[in-house]
Amino acid sequence: MNNDSMHITNQRGVLQDNQCEEDFIRFIRSRLGLVIKSHQLYDLRKTIVDASEKFHCTPSAYLELIKTSGVESPYLEFLIAGITIGETYFFRDDHQMQLLSENVLPALIQSKRAANHFFLRIWSAGCASGEEIYTIAMLLREMLPDYQKWTLQLMGSDINTASLKKAREGIYGEWSMRSISDYYKNKYFNREKNQYHLHHDIRDAVNFMWLNLGSEDYPSMINNTNAQDLILCRNVLIYFDDHHVRNLMKKLDACLVEGAFLMLGASDPIQIKNTSLSSYQKEGALLMHSTAKKEEKRPEPSLSDEPLVMYHDTYQKRKPEKITLPPKISHKPKSDAVKSEIEKLMDESSWQDVINKLTGLDQNTLHQVDMLNIMATALANIGKLDDAVLSCEESLGLDKTQKQTWVTLAMVLIEKNQLVEAESALRKALFLDYQFVIAHLQLGLLLIRNGNIKKGLSSLLNALSITQSYSASKSVDGMKGMDYGRLADILKHDIELYTDKEQVWKK
Repeated sequence: MNNDSMHITNQRGVLQDNQCEEDFIRFIRSRLGLVIKSHQLYDLRKTIVDASEKFHCTPSAYLELIKTSGVESPYLEFLIAGITIGETYFFRDDHQMQLLSENVLPALIQSKRAANHFFLRIWSAGCASGEEIYTIAMLLREMLPDYQKWTLQLMGSDINTASLKKAREGIYGEWSMRSISDYYKNKYFNREKNQYHLHHDIRDAVNFMWLNLGSEDYPSMINNTNAQDLILCRNVLIYFDDHHVRNLMKKLDACLVEGAFLMLGASDPIQIKNTSLSSYQKEGALLMHSTAKKEEKRPEPSLSDEPLVMYHDTYQKRKPEKITLPPKISHKPKSDAVKSEIEKLMDESSWQDVINKLTGLDQNTLHQVDMLNIMATALANIGKLDDAVLSCEESLGLDKTQKQTWVTLAMVLIEKNQLVEAESALRKALFLDYQFVIAHLQLGLLLIRNGNIKKGLSSLLNALSITQSYSASKSVDGMKGMDYGRLADILKHDIELYTDKEQVWKK
């Protein structure tokens, strides 16, 4: 470390320059929406010092680095990871675990069975080292006697690469096991000295990915954040200011299908205005429920007076509406005006409104290739996968050279667990355009999911190579709102995470 850096640190590595510290606090608040409280100051100071050593610069130079870095940069990631608590453990919070195991998960399972729809999608947002989503995986294994019949999409995301690597490894110490019963400990773990190795069938049931919740990259089929039945985002919002909490809540709300749940931590702030969420409180556990339509005002039932399962079951058991086309109308709306309205709704992730708008068109307009593609995306984002496949197939029947439609079809097929067909669709997209970076990305992730780590990493490296050949500010084809610079950072994280996974799976 150079003299300037040494000047503002003592032997314990604590930052001494008050002005520099205040500059960091202001930046963190304005750029990330994270509020640094008094008890977090030590962690902030230590993180700045550690970052200065890691990146070989002074604290002031490090501040300039993060000011000019994207949200996926390693400089900013290091700062966020250092000032947020990534500590968690299995079966954390007895009240919420009881609510999940006795109310929420049974309600979701019951409603899925009633609809003969054996798909369940659950996302742990801010998963740290994975204990939370693995807890869900174990609970589901206990609750589903016909487990093999189900397609479970269980996902954990975090901004801390080191935590995600630990999650993928599935090896934990005594501290992570402090609330787990002997039953689960003996059934789902192998103990080796002071470490607990999670059984591979539970470990392999969960996918992990790098994601910054402060970004605009979700909801999206591209990163599998769409059409969720349950999102766990516990003890994450406590770090953000009100403005960012409102934005995060809107985005998380948009990730939920009708009748889904969002569970926050008991201390997380509640911001449900302009969302389709209703709140419940029970013994310190906070639960959110996504209602049918944002304009509908449903009374909020009391969990003590009316069981949550009954309310949710009554609401969810309604048969999903089939998308039907209206008769041809006599006055055809202007195509450009329609597309502009639809694009605005898509930007807002108002997928049901997109579908309503499309079904209001005359059949000649609706059955255009681009409209069918939009319909497929909207249907997939609200969980109507069979209808989304039909829309993709109809579009490809009109033009088989649409690389984006092949990718959309592949993403829907992955959600339906039709992985062989999904791989074929991605390869068709690459046959049409070998430089189509999104197809390389998705093929890589699919191959890794299927256990073909080497070929999967090869596809991710192909995607990175193509990405780096473009200007960082250029928009990525097929990934709305994404530029090549940010995509390159995301790919680097994915490659780093999966590089060690092959060795883990050989154990």
